[in-house]
Amino acid sequence: HQAAADEIFFGNKPCLMIVEQHSLCWMTGRLAEQRDGVTWAQEFRQMPHLEQLTRDGGTGLRNIELRSGPFEMMTARGLLGDEGPVGSLRFMARGLCTLSRLRKLTWVMPRVARAVPYLGYLVVAGQR
Repeated sequence: HQAAADEIFFGNKPCLMIVEQHSLCWMTGRLAEQRDGVTWAQEFRQMPHLEQLTRDGGTGLRNIELRSGPFEMMTARGLLGDEGPVGSLRFMARGLCTLSRLRKLTWVMPRVARAVPYLGYLVVAGQR
């Protein structure tokens, strides 16, 4: 079994996280008083089948901000918000300027429209 380990912080309290290496599925995570070797050893004792561990060895980030929401880029509102009215018209004109592009758009847009309700985004930002 392979895993990756790291900390995220809530204020000045570390949350020790271990995720499965390939899927990034969260295997364990808990708030801890410290993030030293002894504390991490307690976490790893819960995973006796762990064979390989990846870690970054970083010094950590502070002032972490998370933003999430629905993915709206492939909607009319999202296009207007991102490109503005002039950019949106330019984008549509490029998409409609040849028959092959028009065919591609008419093929892809219904498929994207069905997927949009299931899509979202997550942005994580922090300072060193």
